[in-house]
Amino acid sequence: MKVKNSKSDVLSSDLVSSWPYYSNTSSVPQEYTDQVKAGSGMRLVLPIFAVGGGAKIMAWDGTSWSTLAEQNVIQPGLTAARPSSPVMGQMFFDSGLSPSKAIIWNGSAWVNMDGTSL
Repeated sequence: MKVKNSKSDVLSSDLVSSWPYYSNTSSVPQEYTDQVKAGSGMRLVLPIFAVGGGAKIMAWDGTSWSTLAEQNVIQPGLTAARPSSPVMGQMFFDSGLSPSKAIIWNGSAWVNMDGTSL
């Protein structure tokens, strides 16, 4: 994984999304962003996938979106090749799963992109 422009670590107070992923921040339903009030110290953290490739981990603080990390490439490989020390929000395309799919590290386990167990 190549990380560019890493602005911040994911905080323990962040709401790490188990909701579906989005192609841009304007497609995130307002009912999700309304849960985070400005000045509360909480953030909503979501993976945002760009059309044509690439991904960003974005955070909503109740006022604006910021980029936590930008990934140019989601590393692919077999299940045994998953990163051994992943960071929160790190994605991996697991070609050893059937069907092959992108997964994300939630801080303690690799999970489906919607947050459910593999």
